[in-house]
Amino acid sequence: MFPYKKTPFTFYIFYLQSLLKPYLLVQMYAFGFYLQQMY
Repeated sequence: MFPYKKTPFTFYIFYLQSLLKPYLLVQMYAFGFYLQQMY
């Protein structure tokens, strides 16, 4: 990780990442469940 300048834009990026993380975890879990159903 490289240091960020503390600007509203970088805080906005961190905010978006914190919103996307749960969604990505749910998608990964659903994909793993889908693979288990196939085999």
